[in-house]
Amino acid sequence: MANRVLGEANLRFPDVAGVLADSNYSIYFNRKTMADIGITLDTTPAEINLDEFESMPHLVATNWAIAEMAQYICEQAATEGRRVHLLDLCSGSGSTLAAATAAIHGSDRELSLQSVTGIDVTTPLYEQLAKDFPSRAGDKLTSLGIGTEQLVTEGDINFQPGQLQLLNTDVVGAIKELDDKAIGSGDVVIVTANYGLHRIPLIQKRQIFTKLASIPNVVVLIGDLRQNCSEINRCHFNLANNGPLNTGNIYLGRTMGKLGFEQRRILGRARDGFDPSYVQDNLRENLKKKLPDDGFVLAATNGDSDFAQRYLGFI
Repeated sequence: MANRVLGEANLRFPDVAGVLADSNYSIYFNRKTMADIGITLDTTPAEINLDEFESMPHLVATNWAIAEMAQYICEQAATEGRRVHLLDLCSGSGSTLAAATAAIHGSDRELSLQSVTGIDVTTPLYEQLAKDFPSRAGDKLTSLGIGTEQLVTEGDINFQPGQLQLLNTDVVGAIKELDDKAIGSGDVVIVTANYGLHRIPLIQKRQIFTKLASIPNVVVLIGDLRQNCSEINRCHFNLANNGPLNTGNIYLGRTMGKLGFEQRRILGRARDGFDPSYVQDNLRENLKKKLPDDGFVLAATNGDSDFAQRYLGFI
């Protein structure tokens, strides 16, 4: 009953989300339980051994799976002369952004990014993001055409050329209010989200993807839980921002499908069908071994069928 009341209050009063998220994550999540930028960047997909990780090894693996897919998409965009924007939802301390930046920078091709944006509502995690991501990934960002000296921490998401924008705000409100005027008609927008969407109620996820569906050539890369059904989640994290009205992503695929997203589920609960040629064998085997039974990896696009074939062709 308490979860339901808090959840309904969160939908009516979104500022409640930040307070509760700060409390939850300050108590339960730290470097030993959640992969931060350093832990992520100290590994590579070819060398990763998740048995050595105390810090939620599945997060490390899905960060790199998302990163390798982002690299493929950037390479395809470069082939077609398209610019690429990178937008990370529920960024936490920045591990997904760090892995994606490292993978794109590490391509055999000379790639660039038009803009990089990260969003997180949780103050302790955001403080790590704003401090560590520009410093740890600064050289790679600079090489990709993104400036780190003028970090933008306020305002609406605006995709300005060469801009690194890291926002400490509610992801739902940020997406609903984003300014897409700087996105060119041929640009590609890569949207990443690693183990964050399961904490957002379905009604708010629908708002996020409704807005994203209105932007041309969006490619979404998600690692997450389907039901979010572990005991610790049900006891401690299904409060307000953490999703009592939708404890997981059970209807996410259906919602995205209705909004016109073509989807490719790369790895599902049965752990079968995971054979994307672009993800290295070692990483694939580690994912099969360490991904939670309830975990999945999903790629989707709102582009037309030809665009989907080219940009989801790694699956």
